[in-house]
Amino acid sequence: GTGPYRLAAFEAQQWWELEKYADYHGQITGPSDHKAGERPVYLDRIRVTRVAEAGTRLAGLLAGDYDFVDDLSADDLPLLERNPSLGFQIMPAALGWYVKFNAVEGPMTNETLRRAVRSAIDAEEVMAGFGDPRTWELNLYPRFHTSSPYFLDDNTQRYYPNGLELARRLVEQSGYAGEPIRFYASRDLAGWYVQAIGMLPAMEAIGLNVELIVVDRAAQLDITRDPANWEMKTSYSTPIRRAGVLGFHGIHRRGDRWNWSDAEHQYWENVLFRDLDRRDDAIQRLVEIELERAGQIWFGHTASLRGFQGNVHGAPNSHYLTFWTMWKE
Repeated sequence: GTGPYRLAAFEAQQWWELEKYADYHGQITGPSDHKAGERPVYLDRIRVTRVAEAGTRLAGLLAGDYDFVDDLSADDLPLLERNPSLGFQIMPAALGWYVKFNAVEGPMTNETLRRAVRSAIDAEEVMAGFGDPRTWELNLYPRFHTSSPYFLDDNTQRYYPNGLELARRLVEQSGYAGEPIRFYASRDLAGWYVQAIGMLPAMEAIGLNVELIVVDRAAQLDITRDPANWEMKTSYSTPIRRAGVLGFHGIHRRGDRWNWSDAEHQYWENVLFRDLDRRDDAIQRLVEIELERAGQIWFGHTASLRGFQGNVHGAPNSHYLTFWTMWKE
């Protein structure tokens, strides 16, 4: 508790109460904007409640039980627009969505088969499953958001040929013999499930024996720690805009890093983070390697949709909720 608010009480995984920190003495000046500028404290207490379902969050907002709700469904946007007593905010590019292949063990170690899956999938059709187009954007480029200086749009198209006939030919070339493909997804975030059900019909259409297994996120993480347990899984990332937060752990965190030796990994680490003259070229090559090996399928980014009562003001222009910018009439 060294900021404008500190933790007063909590019930684990259910609710938290924050209280104004009387001894806060931040000397930051200037217009308040996320983590920059002044941090005024308008609210004496804030109660944060964890509500798992977006529909329940919306119902609580409409009933007046909540002053502010985060992460609503894109399908709720028209209702928010029609309700004069509510305000809303669309924070673009809150999360990036992609699917990982297990390239360490099992049938998806076959690069041609991974490429077949990628060729079968219409990424825009998958992203359309997120709903209102104002709340999502297509981005096939691995890791980096379109706002990053390292985003190079000309890289992706030549690696993403699309079509079921092409995908079927690649399946045949791969020698795939009908082995089960266990595809793990979760409903804890809508996007984890949206990706999976968006991909499933195309994968079945090219003759893959796919079993979609839906579990909670904790179970998914636990199960997929062992490469023997899975072939594909849905995942997500916060948008990466700069090299300093680039996680180039490769195809699977607990597998070999990109199947590189320690010496190769050390080389990339040195170039990316210590050799500024070569960094831009290295990042471009790193993305090309990721596209060539088809270790993951990247789809795009979704916005965070927030709703709030009409008497709530100062919602932060940030993906993170900095409550010191907010007040209530």
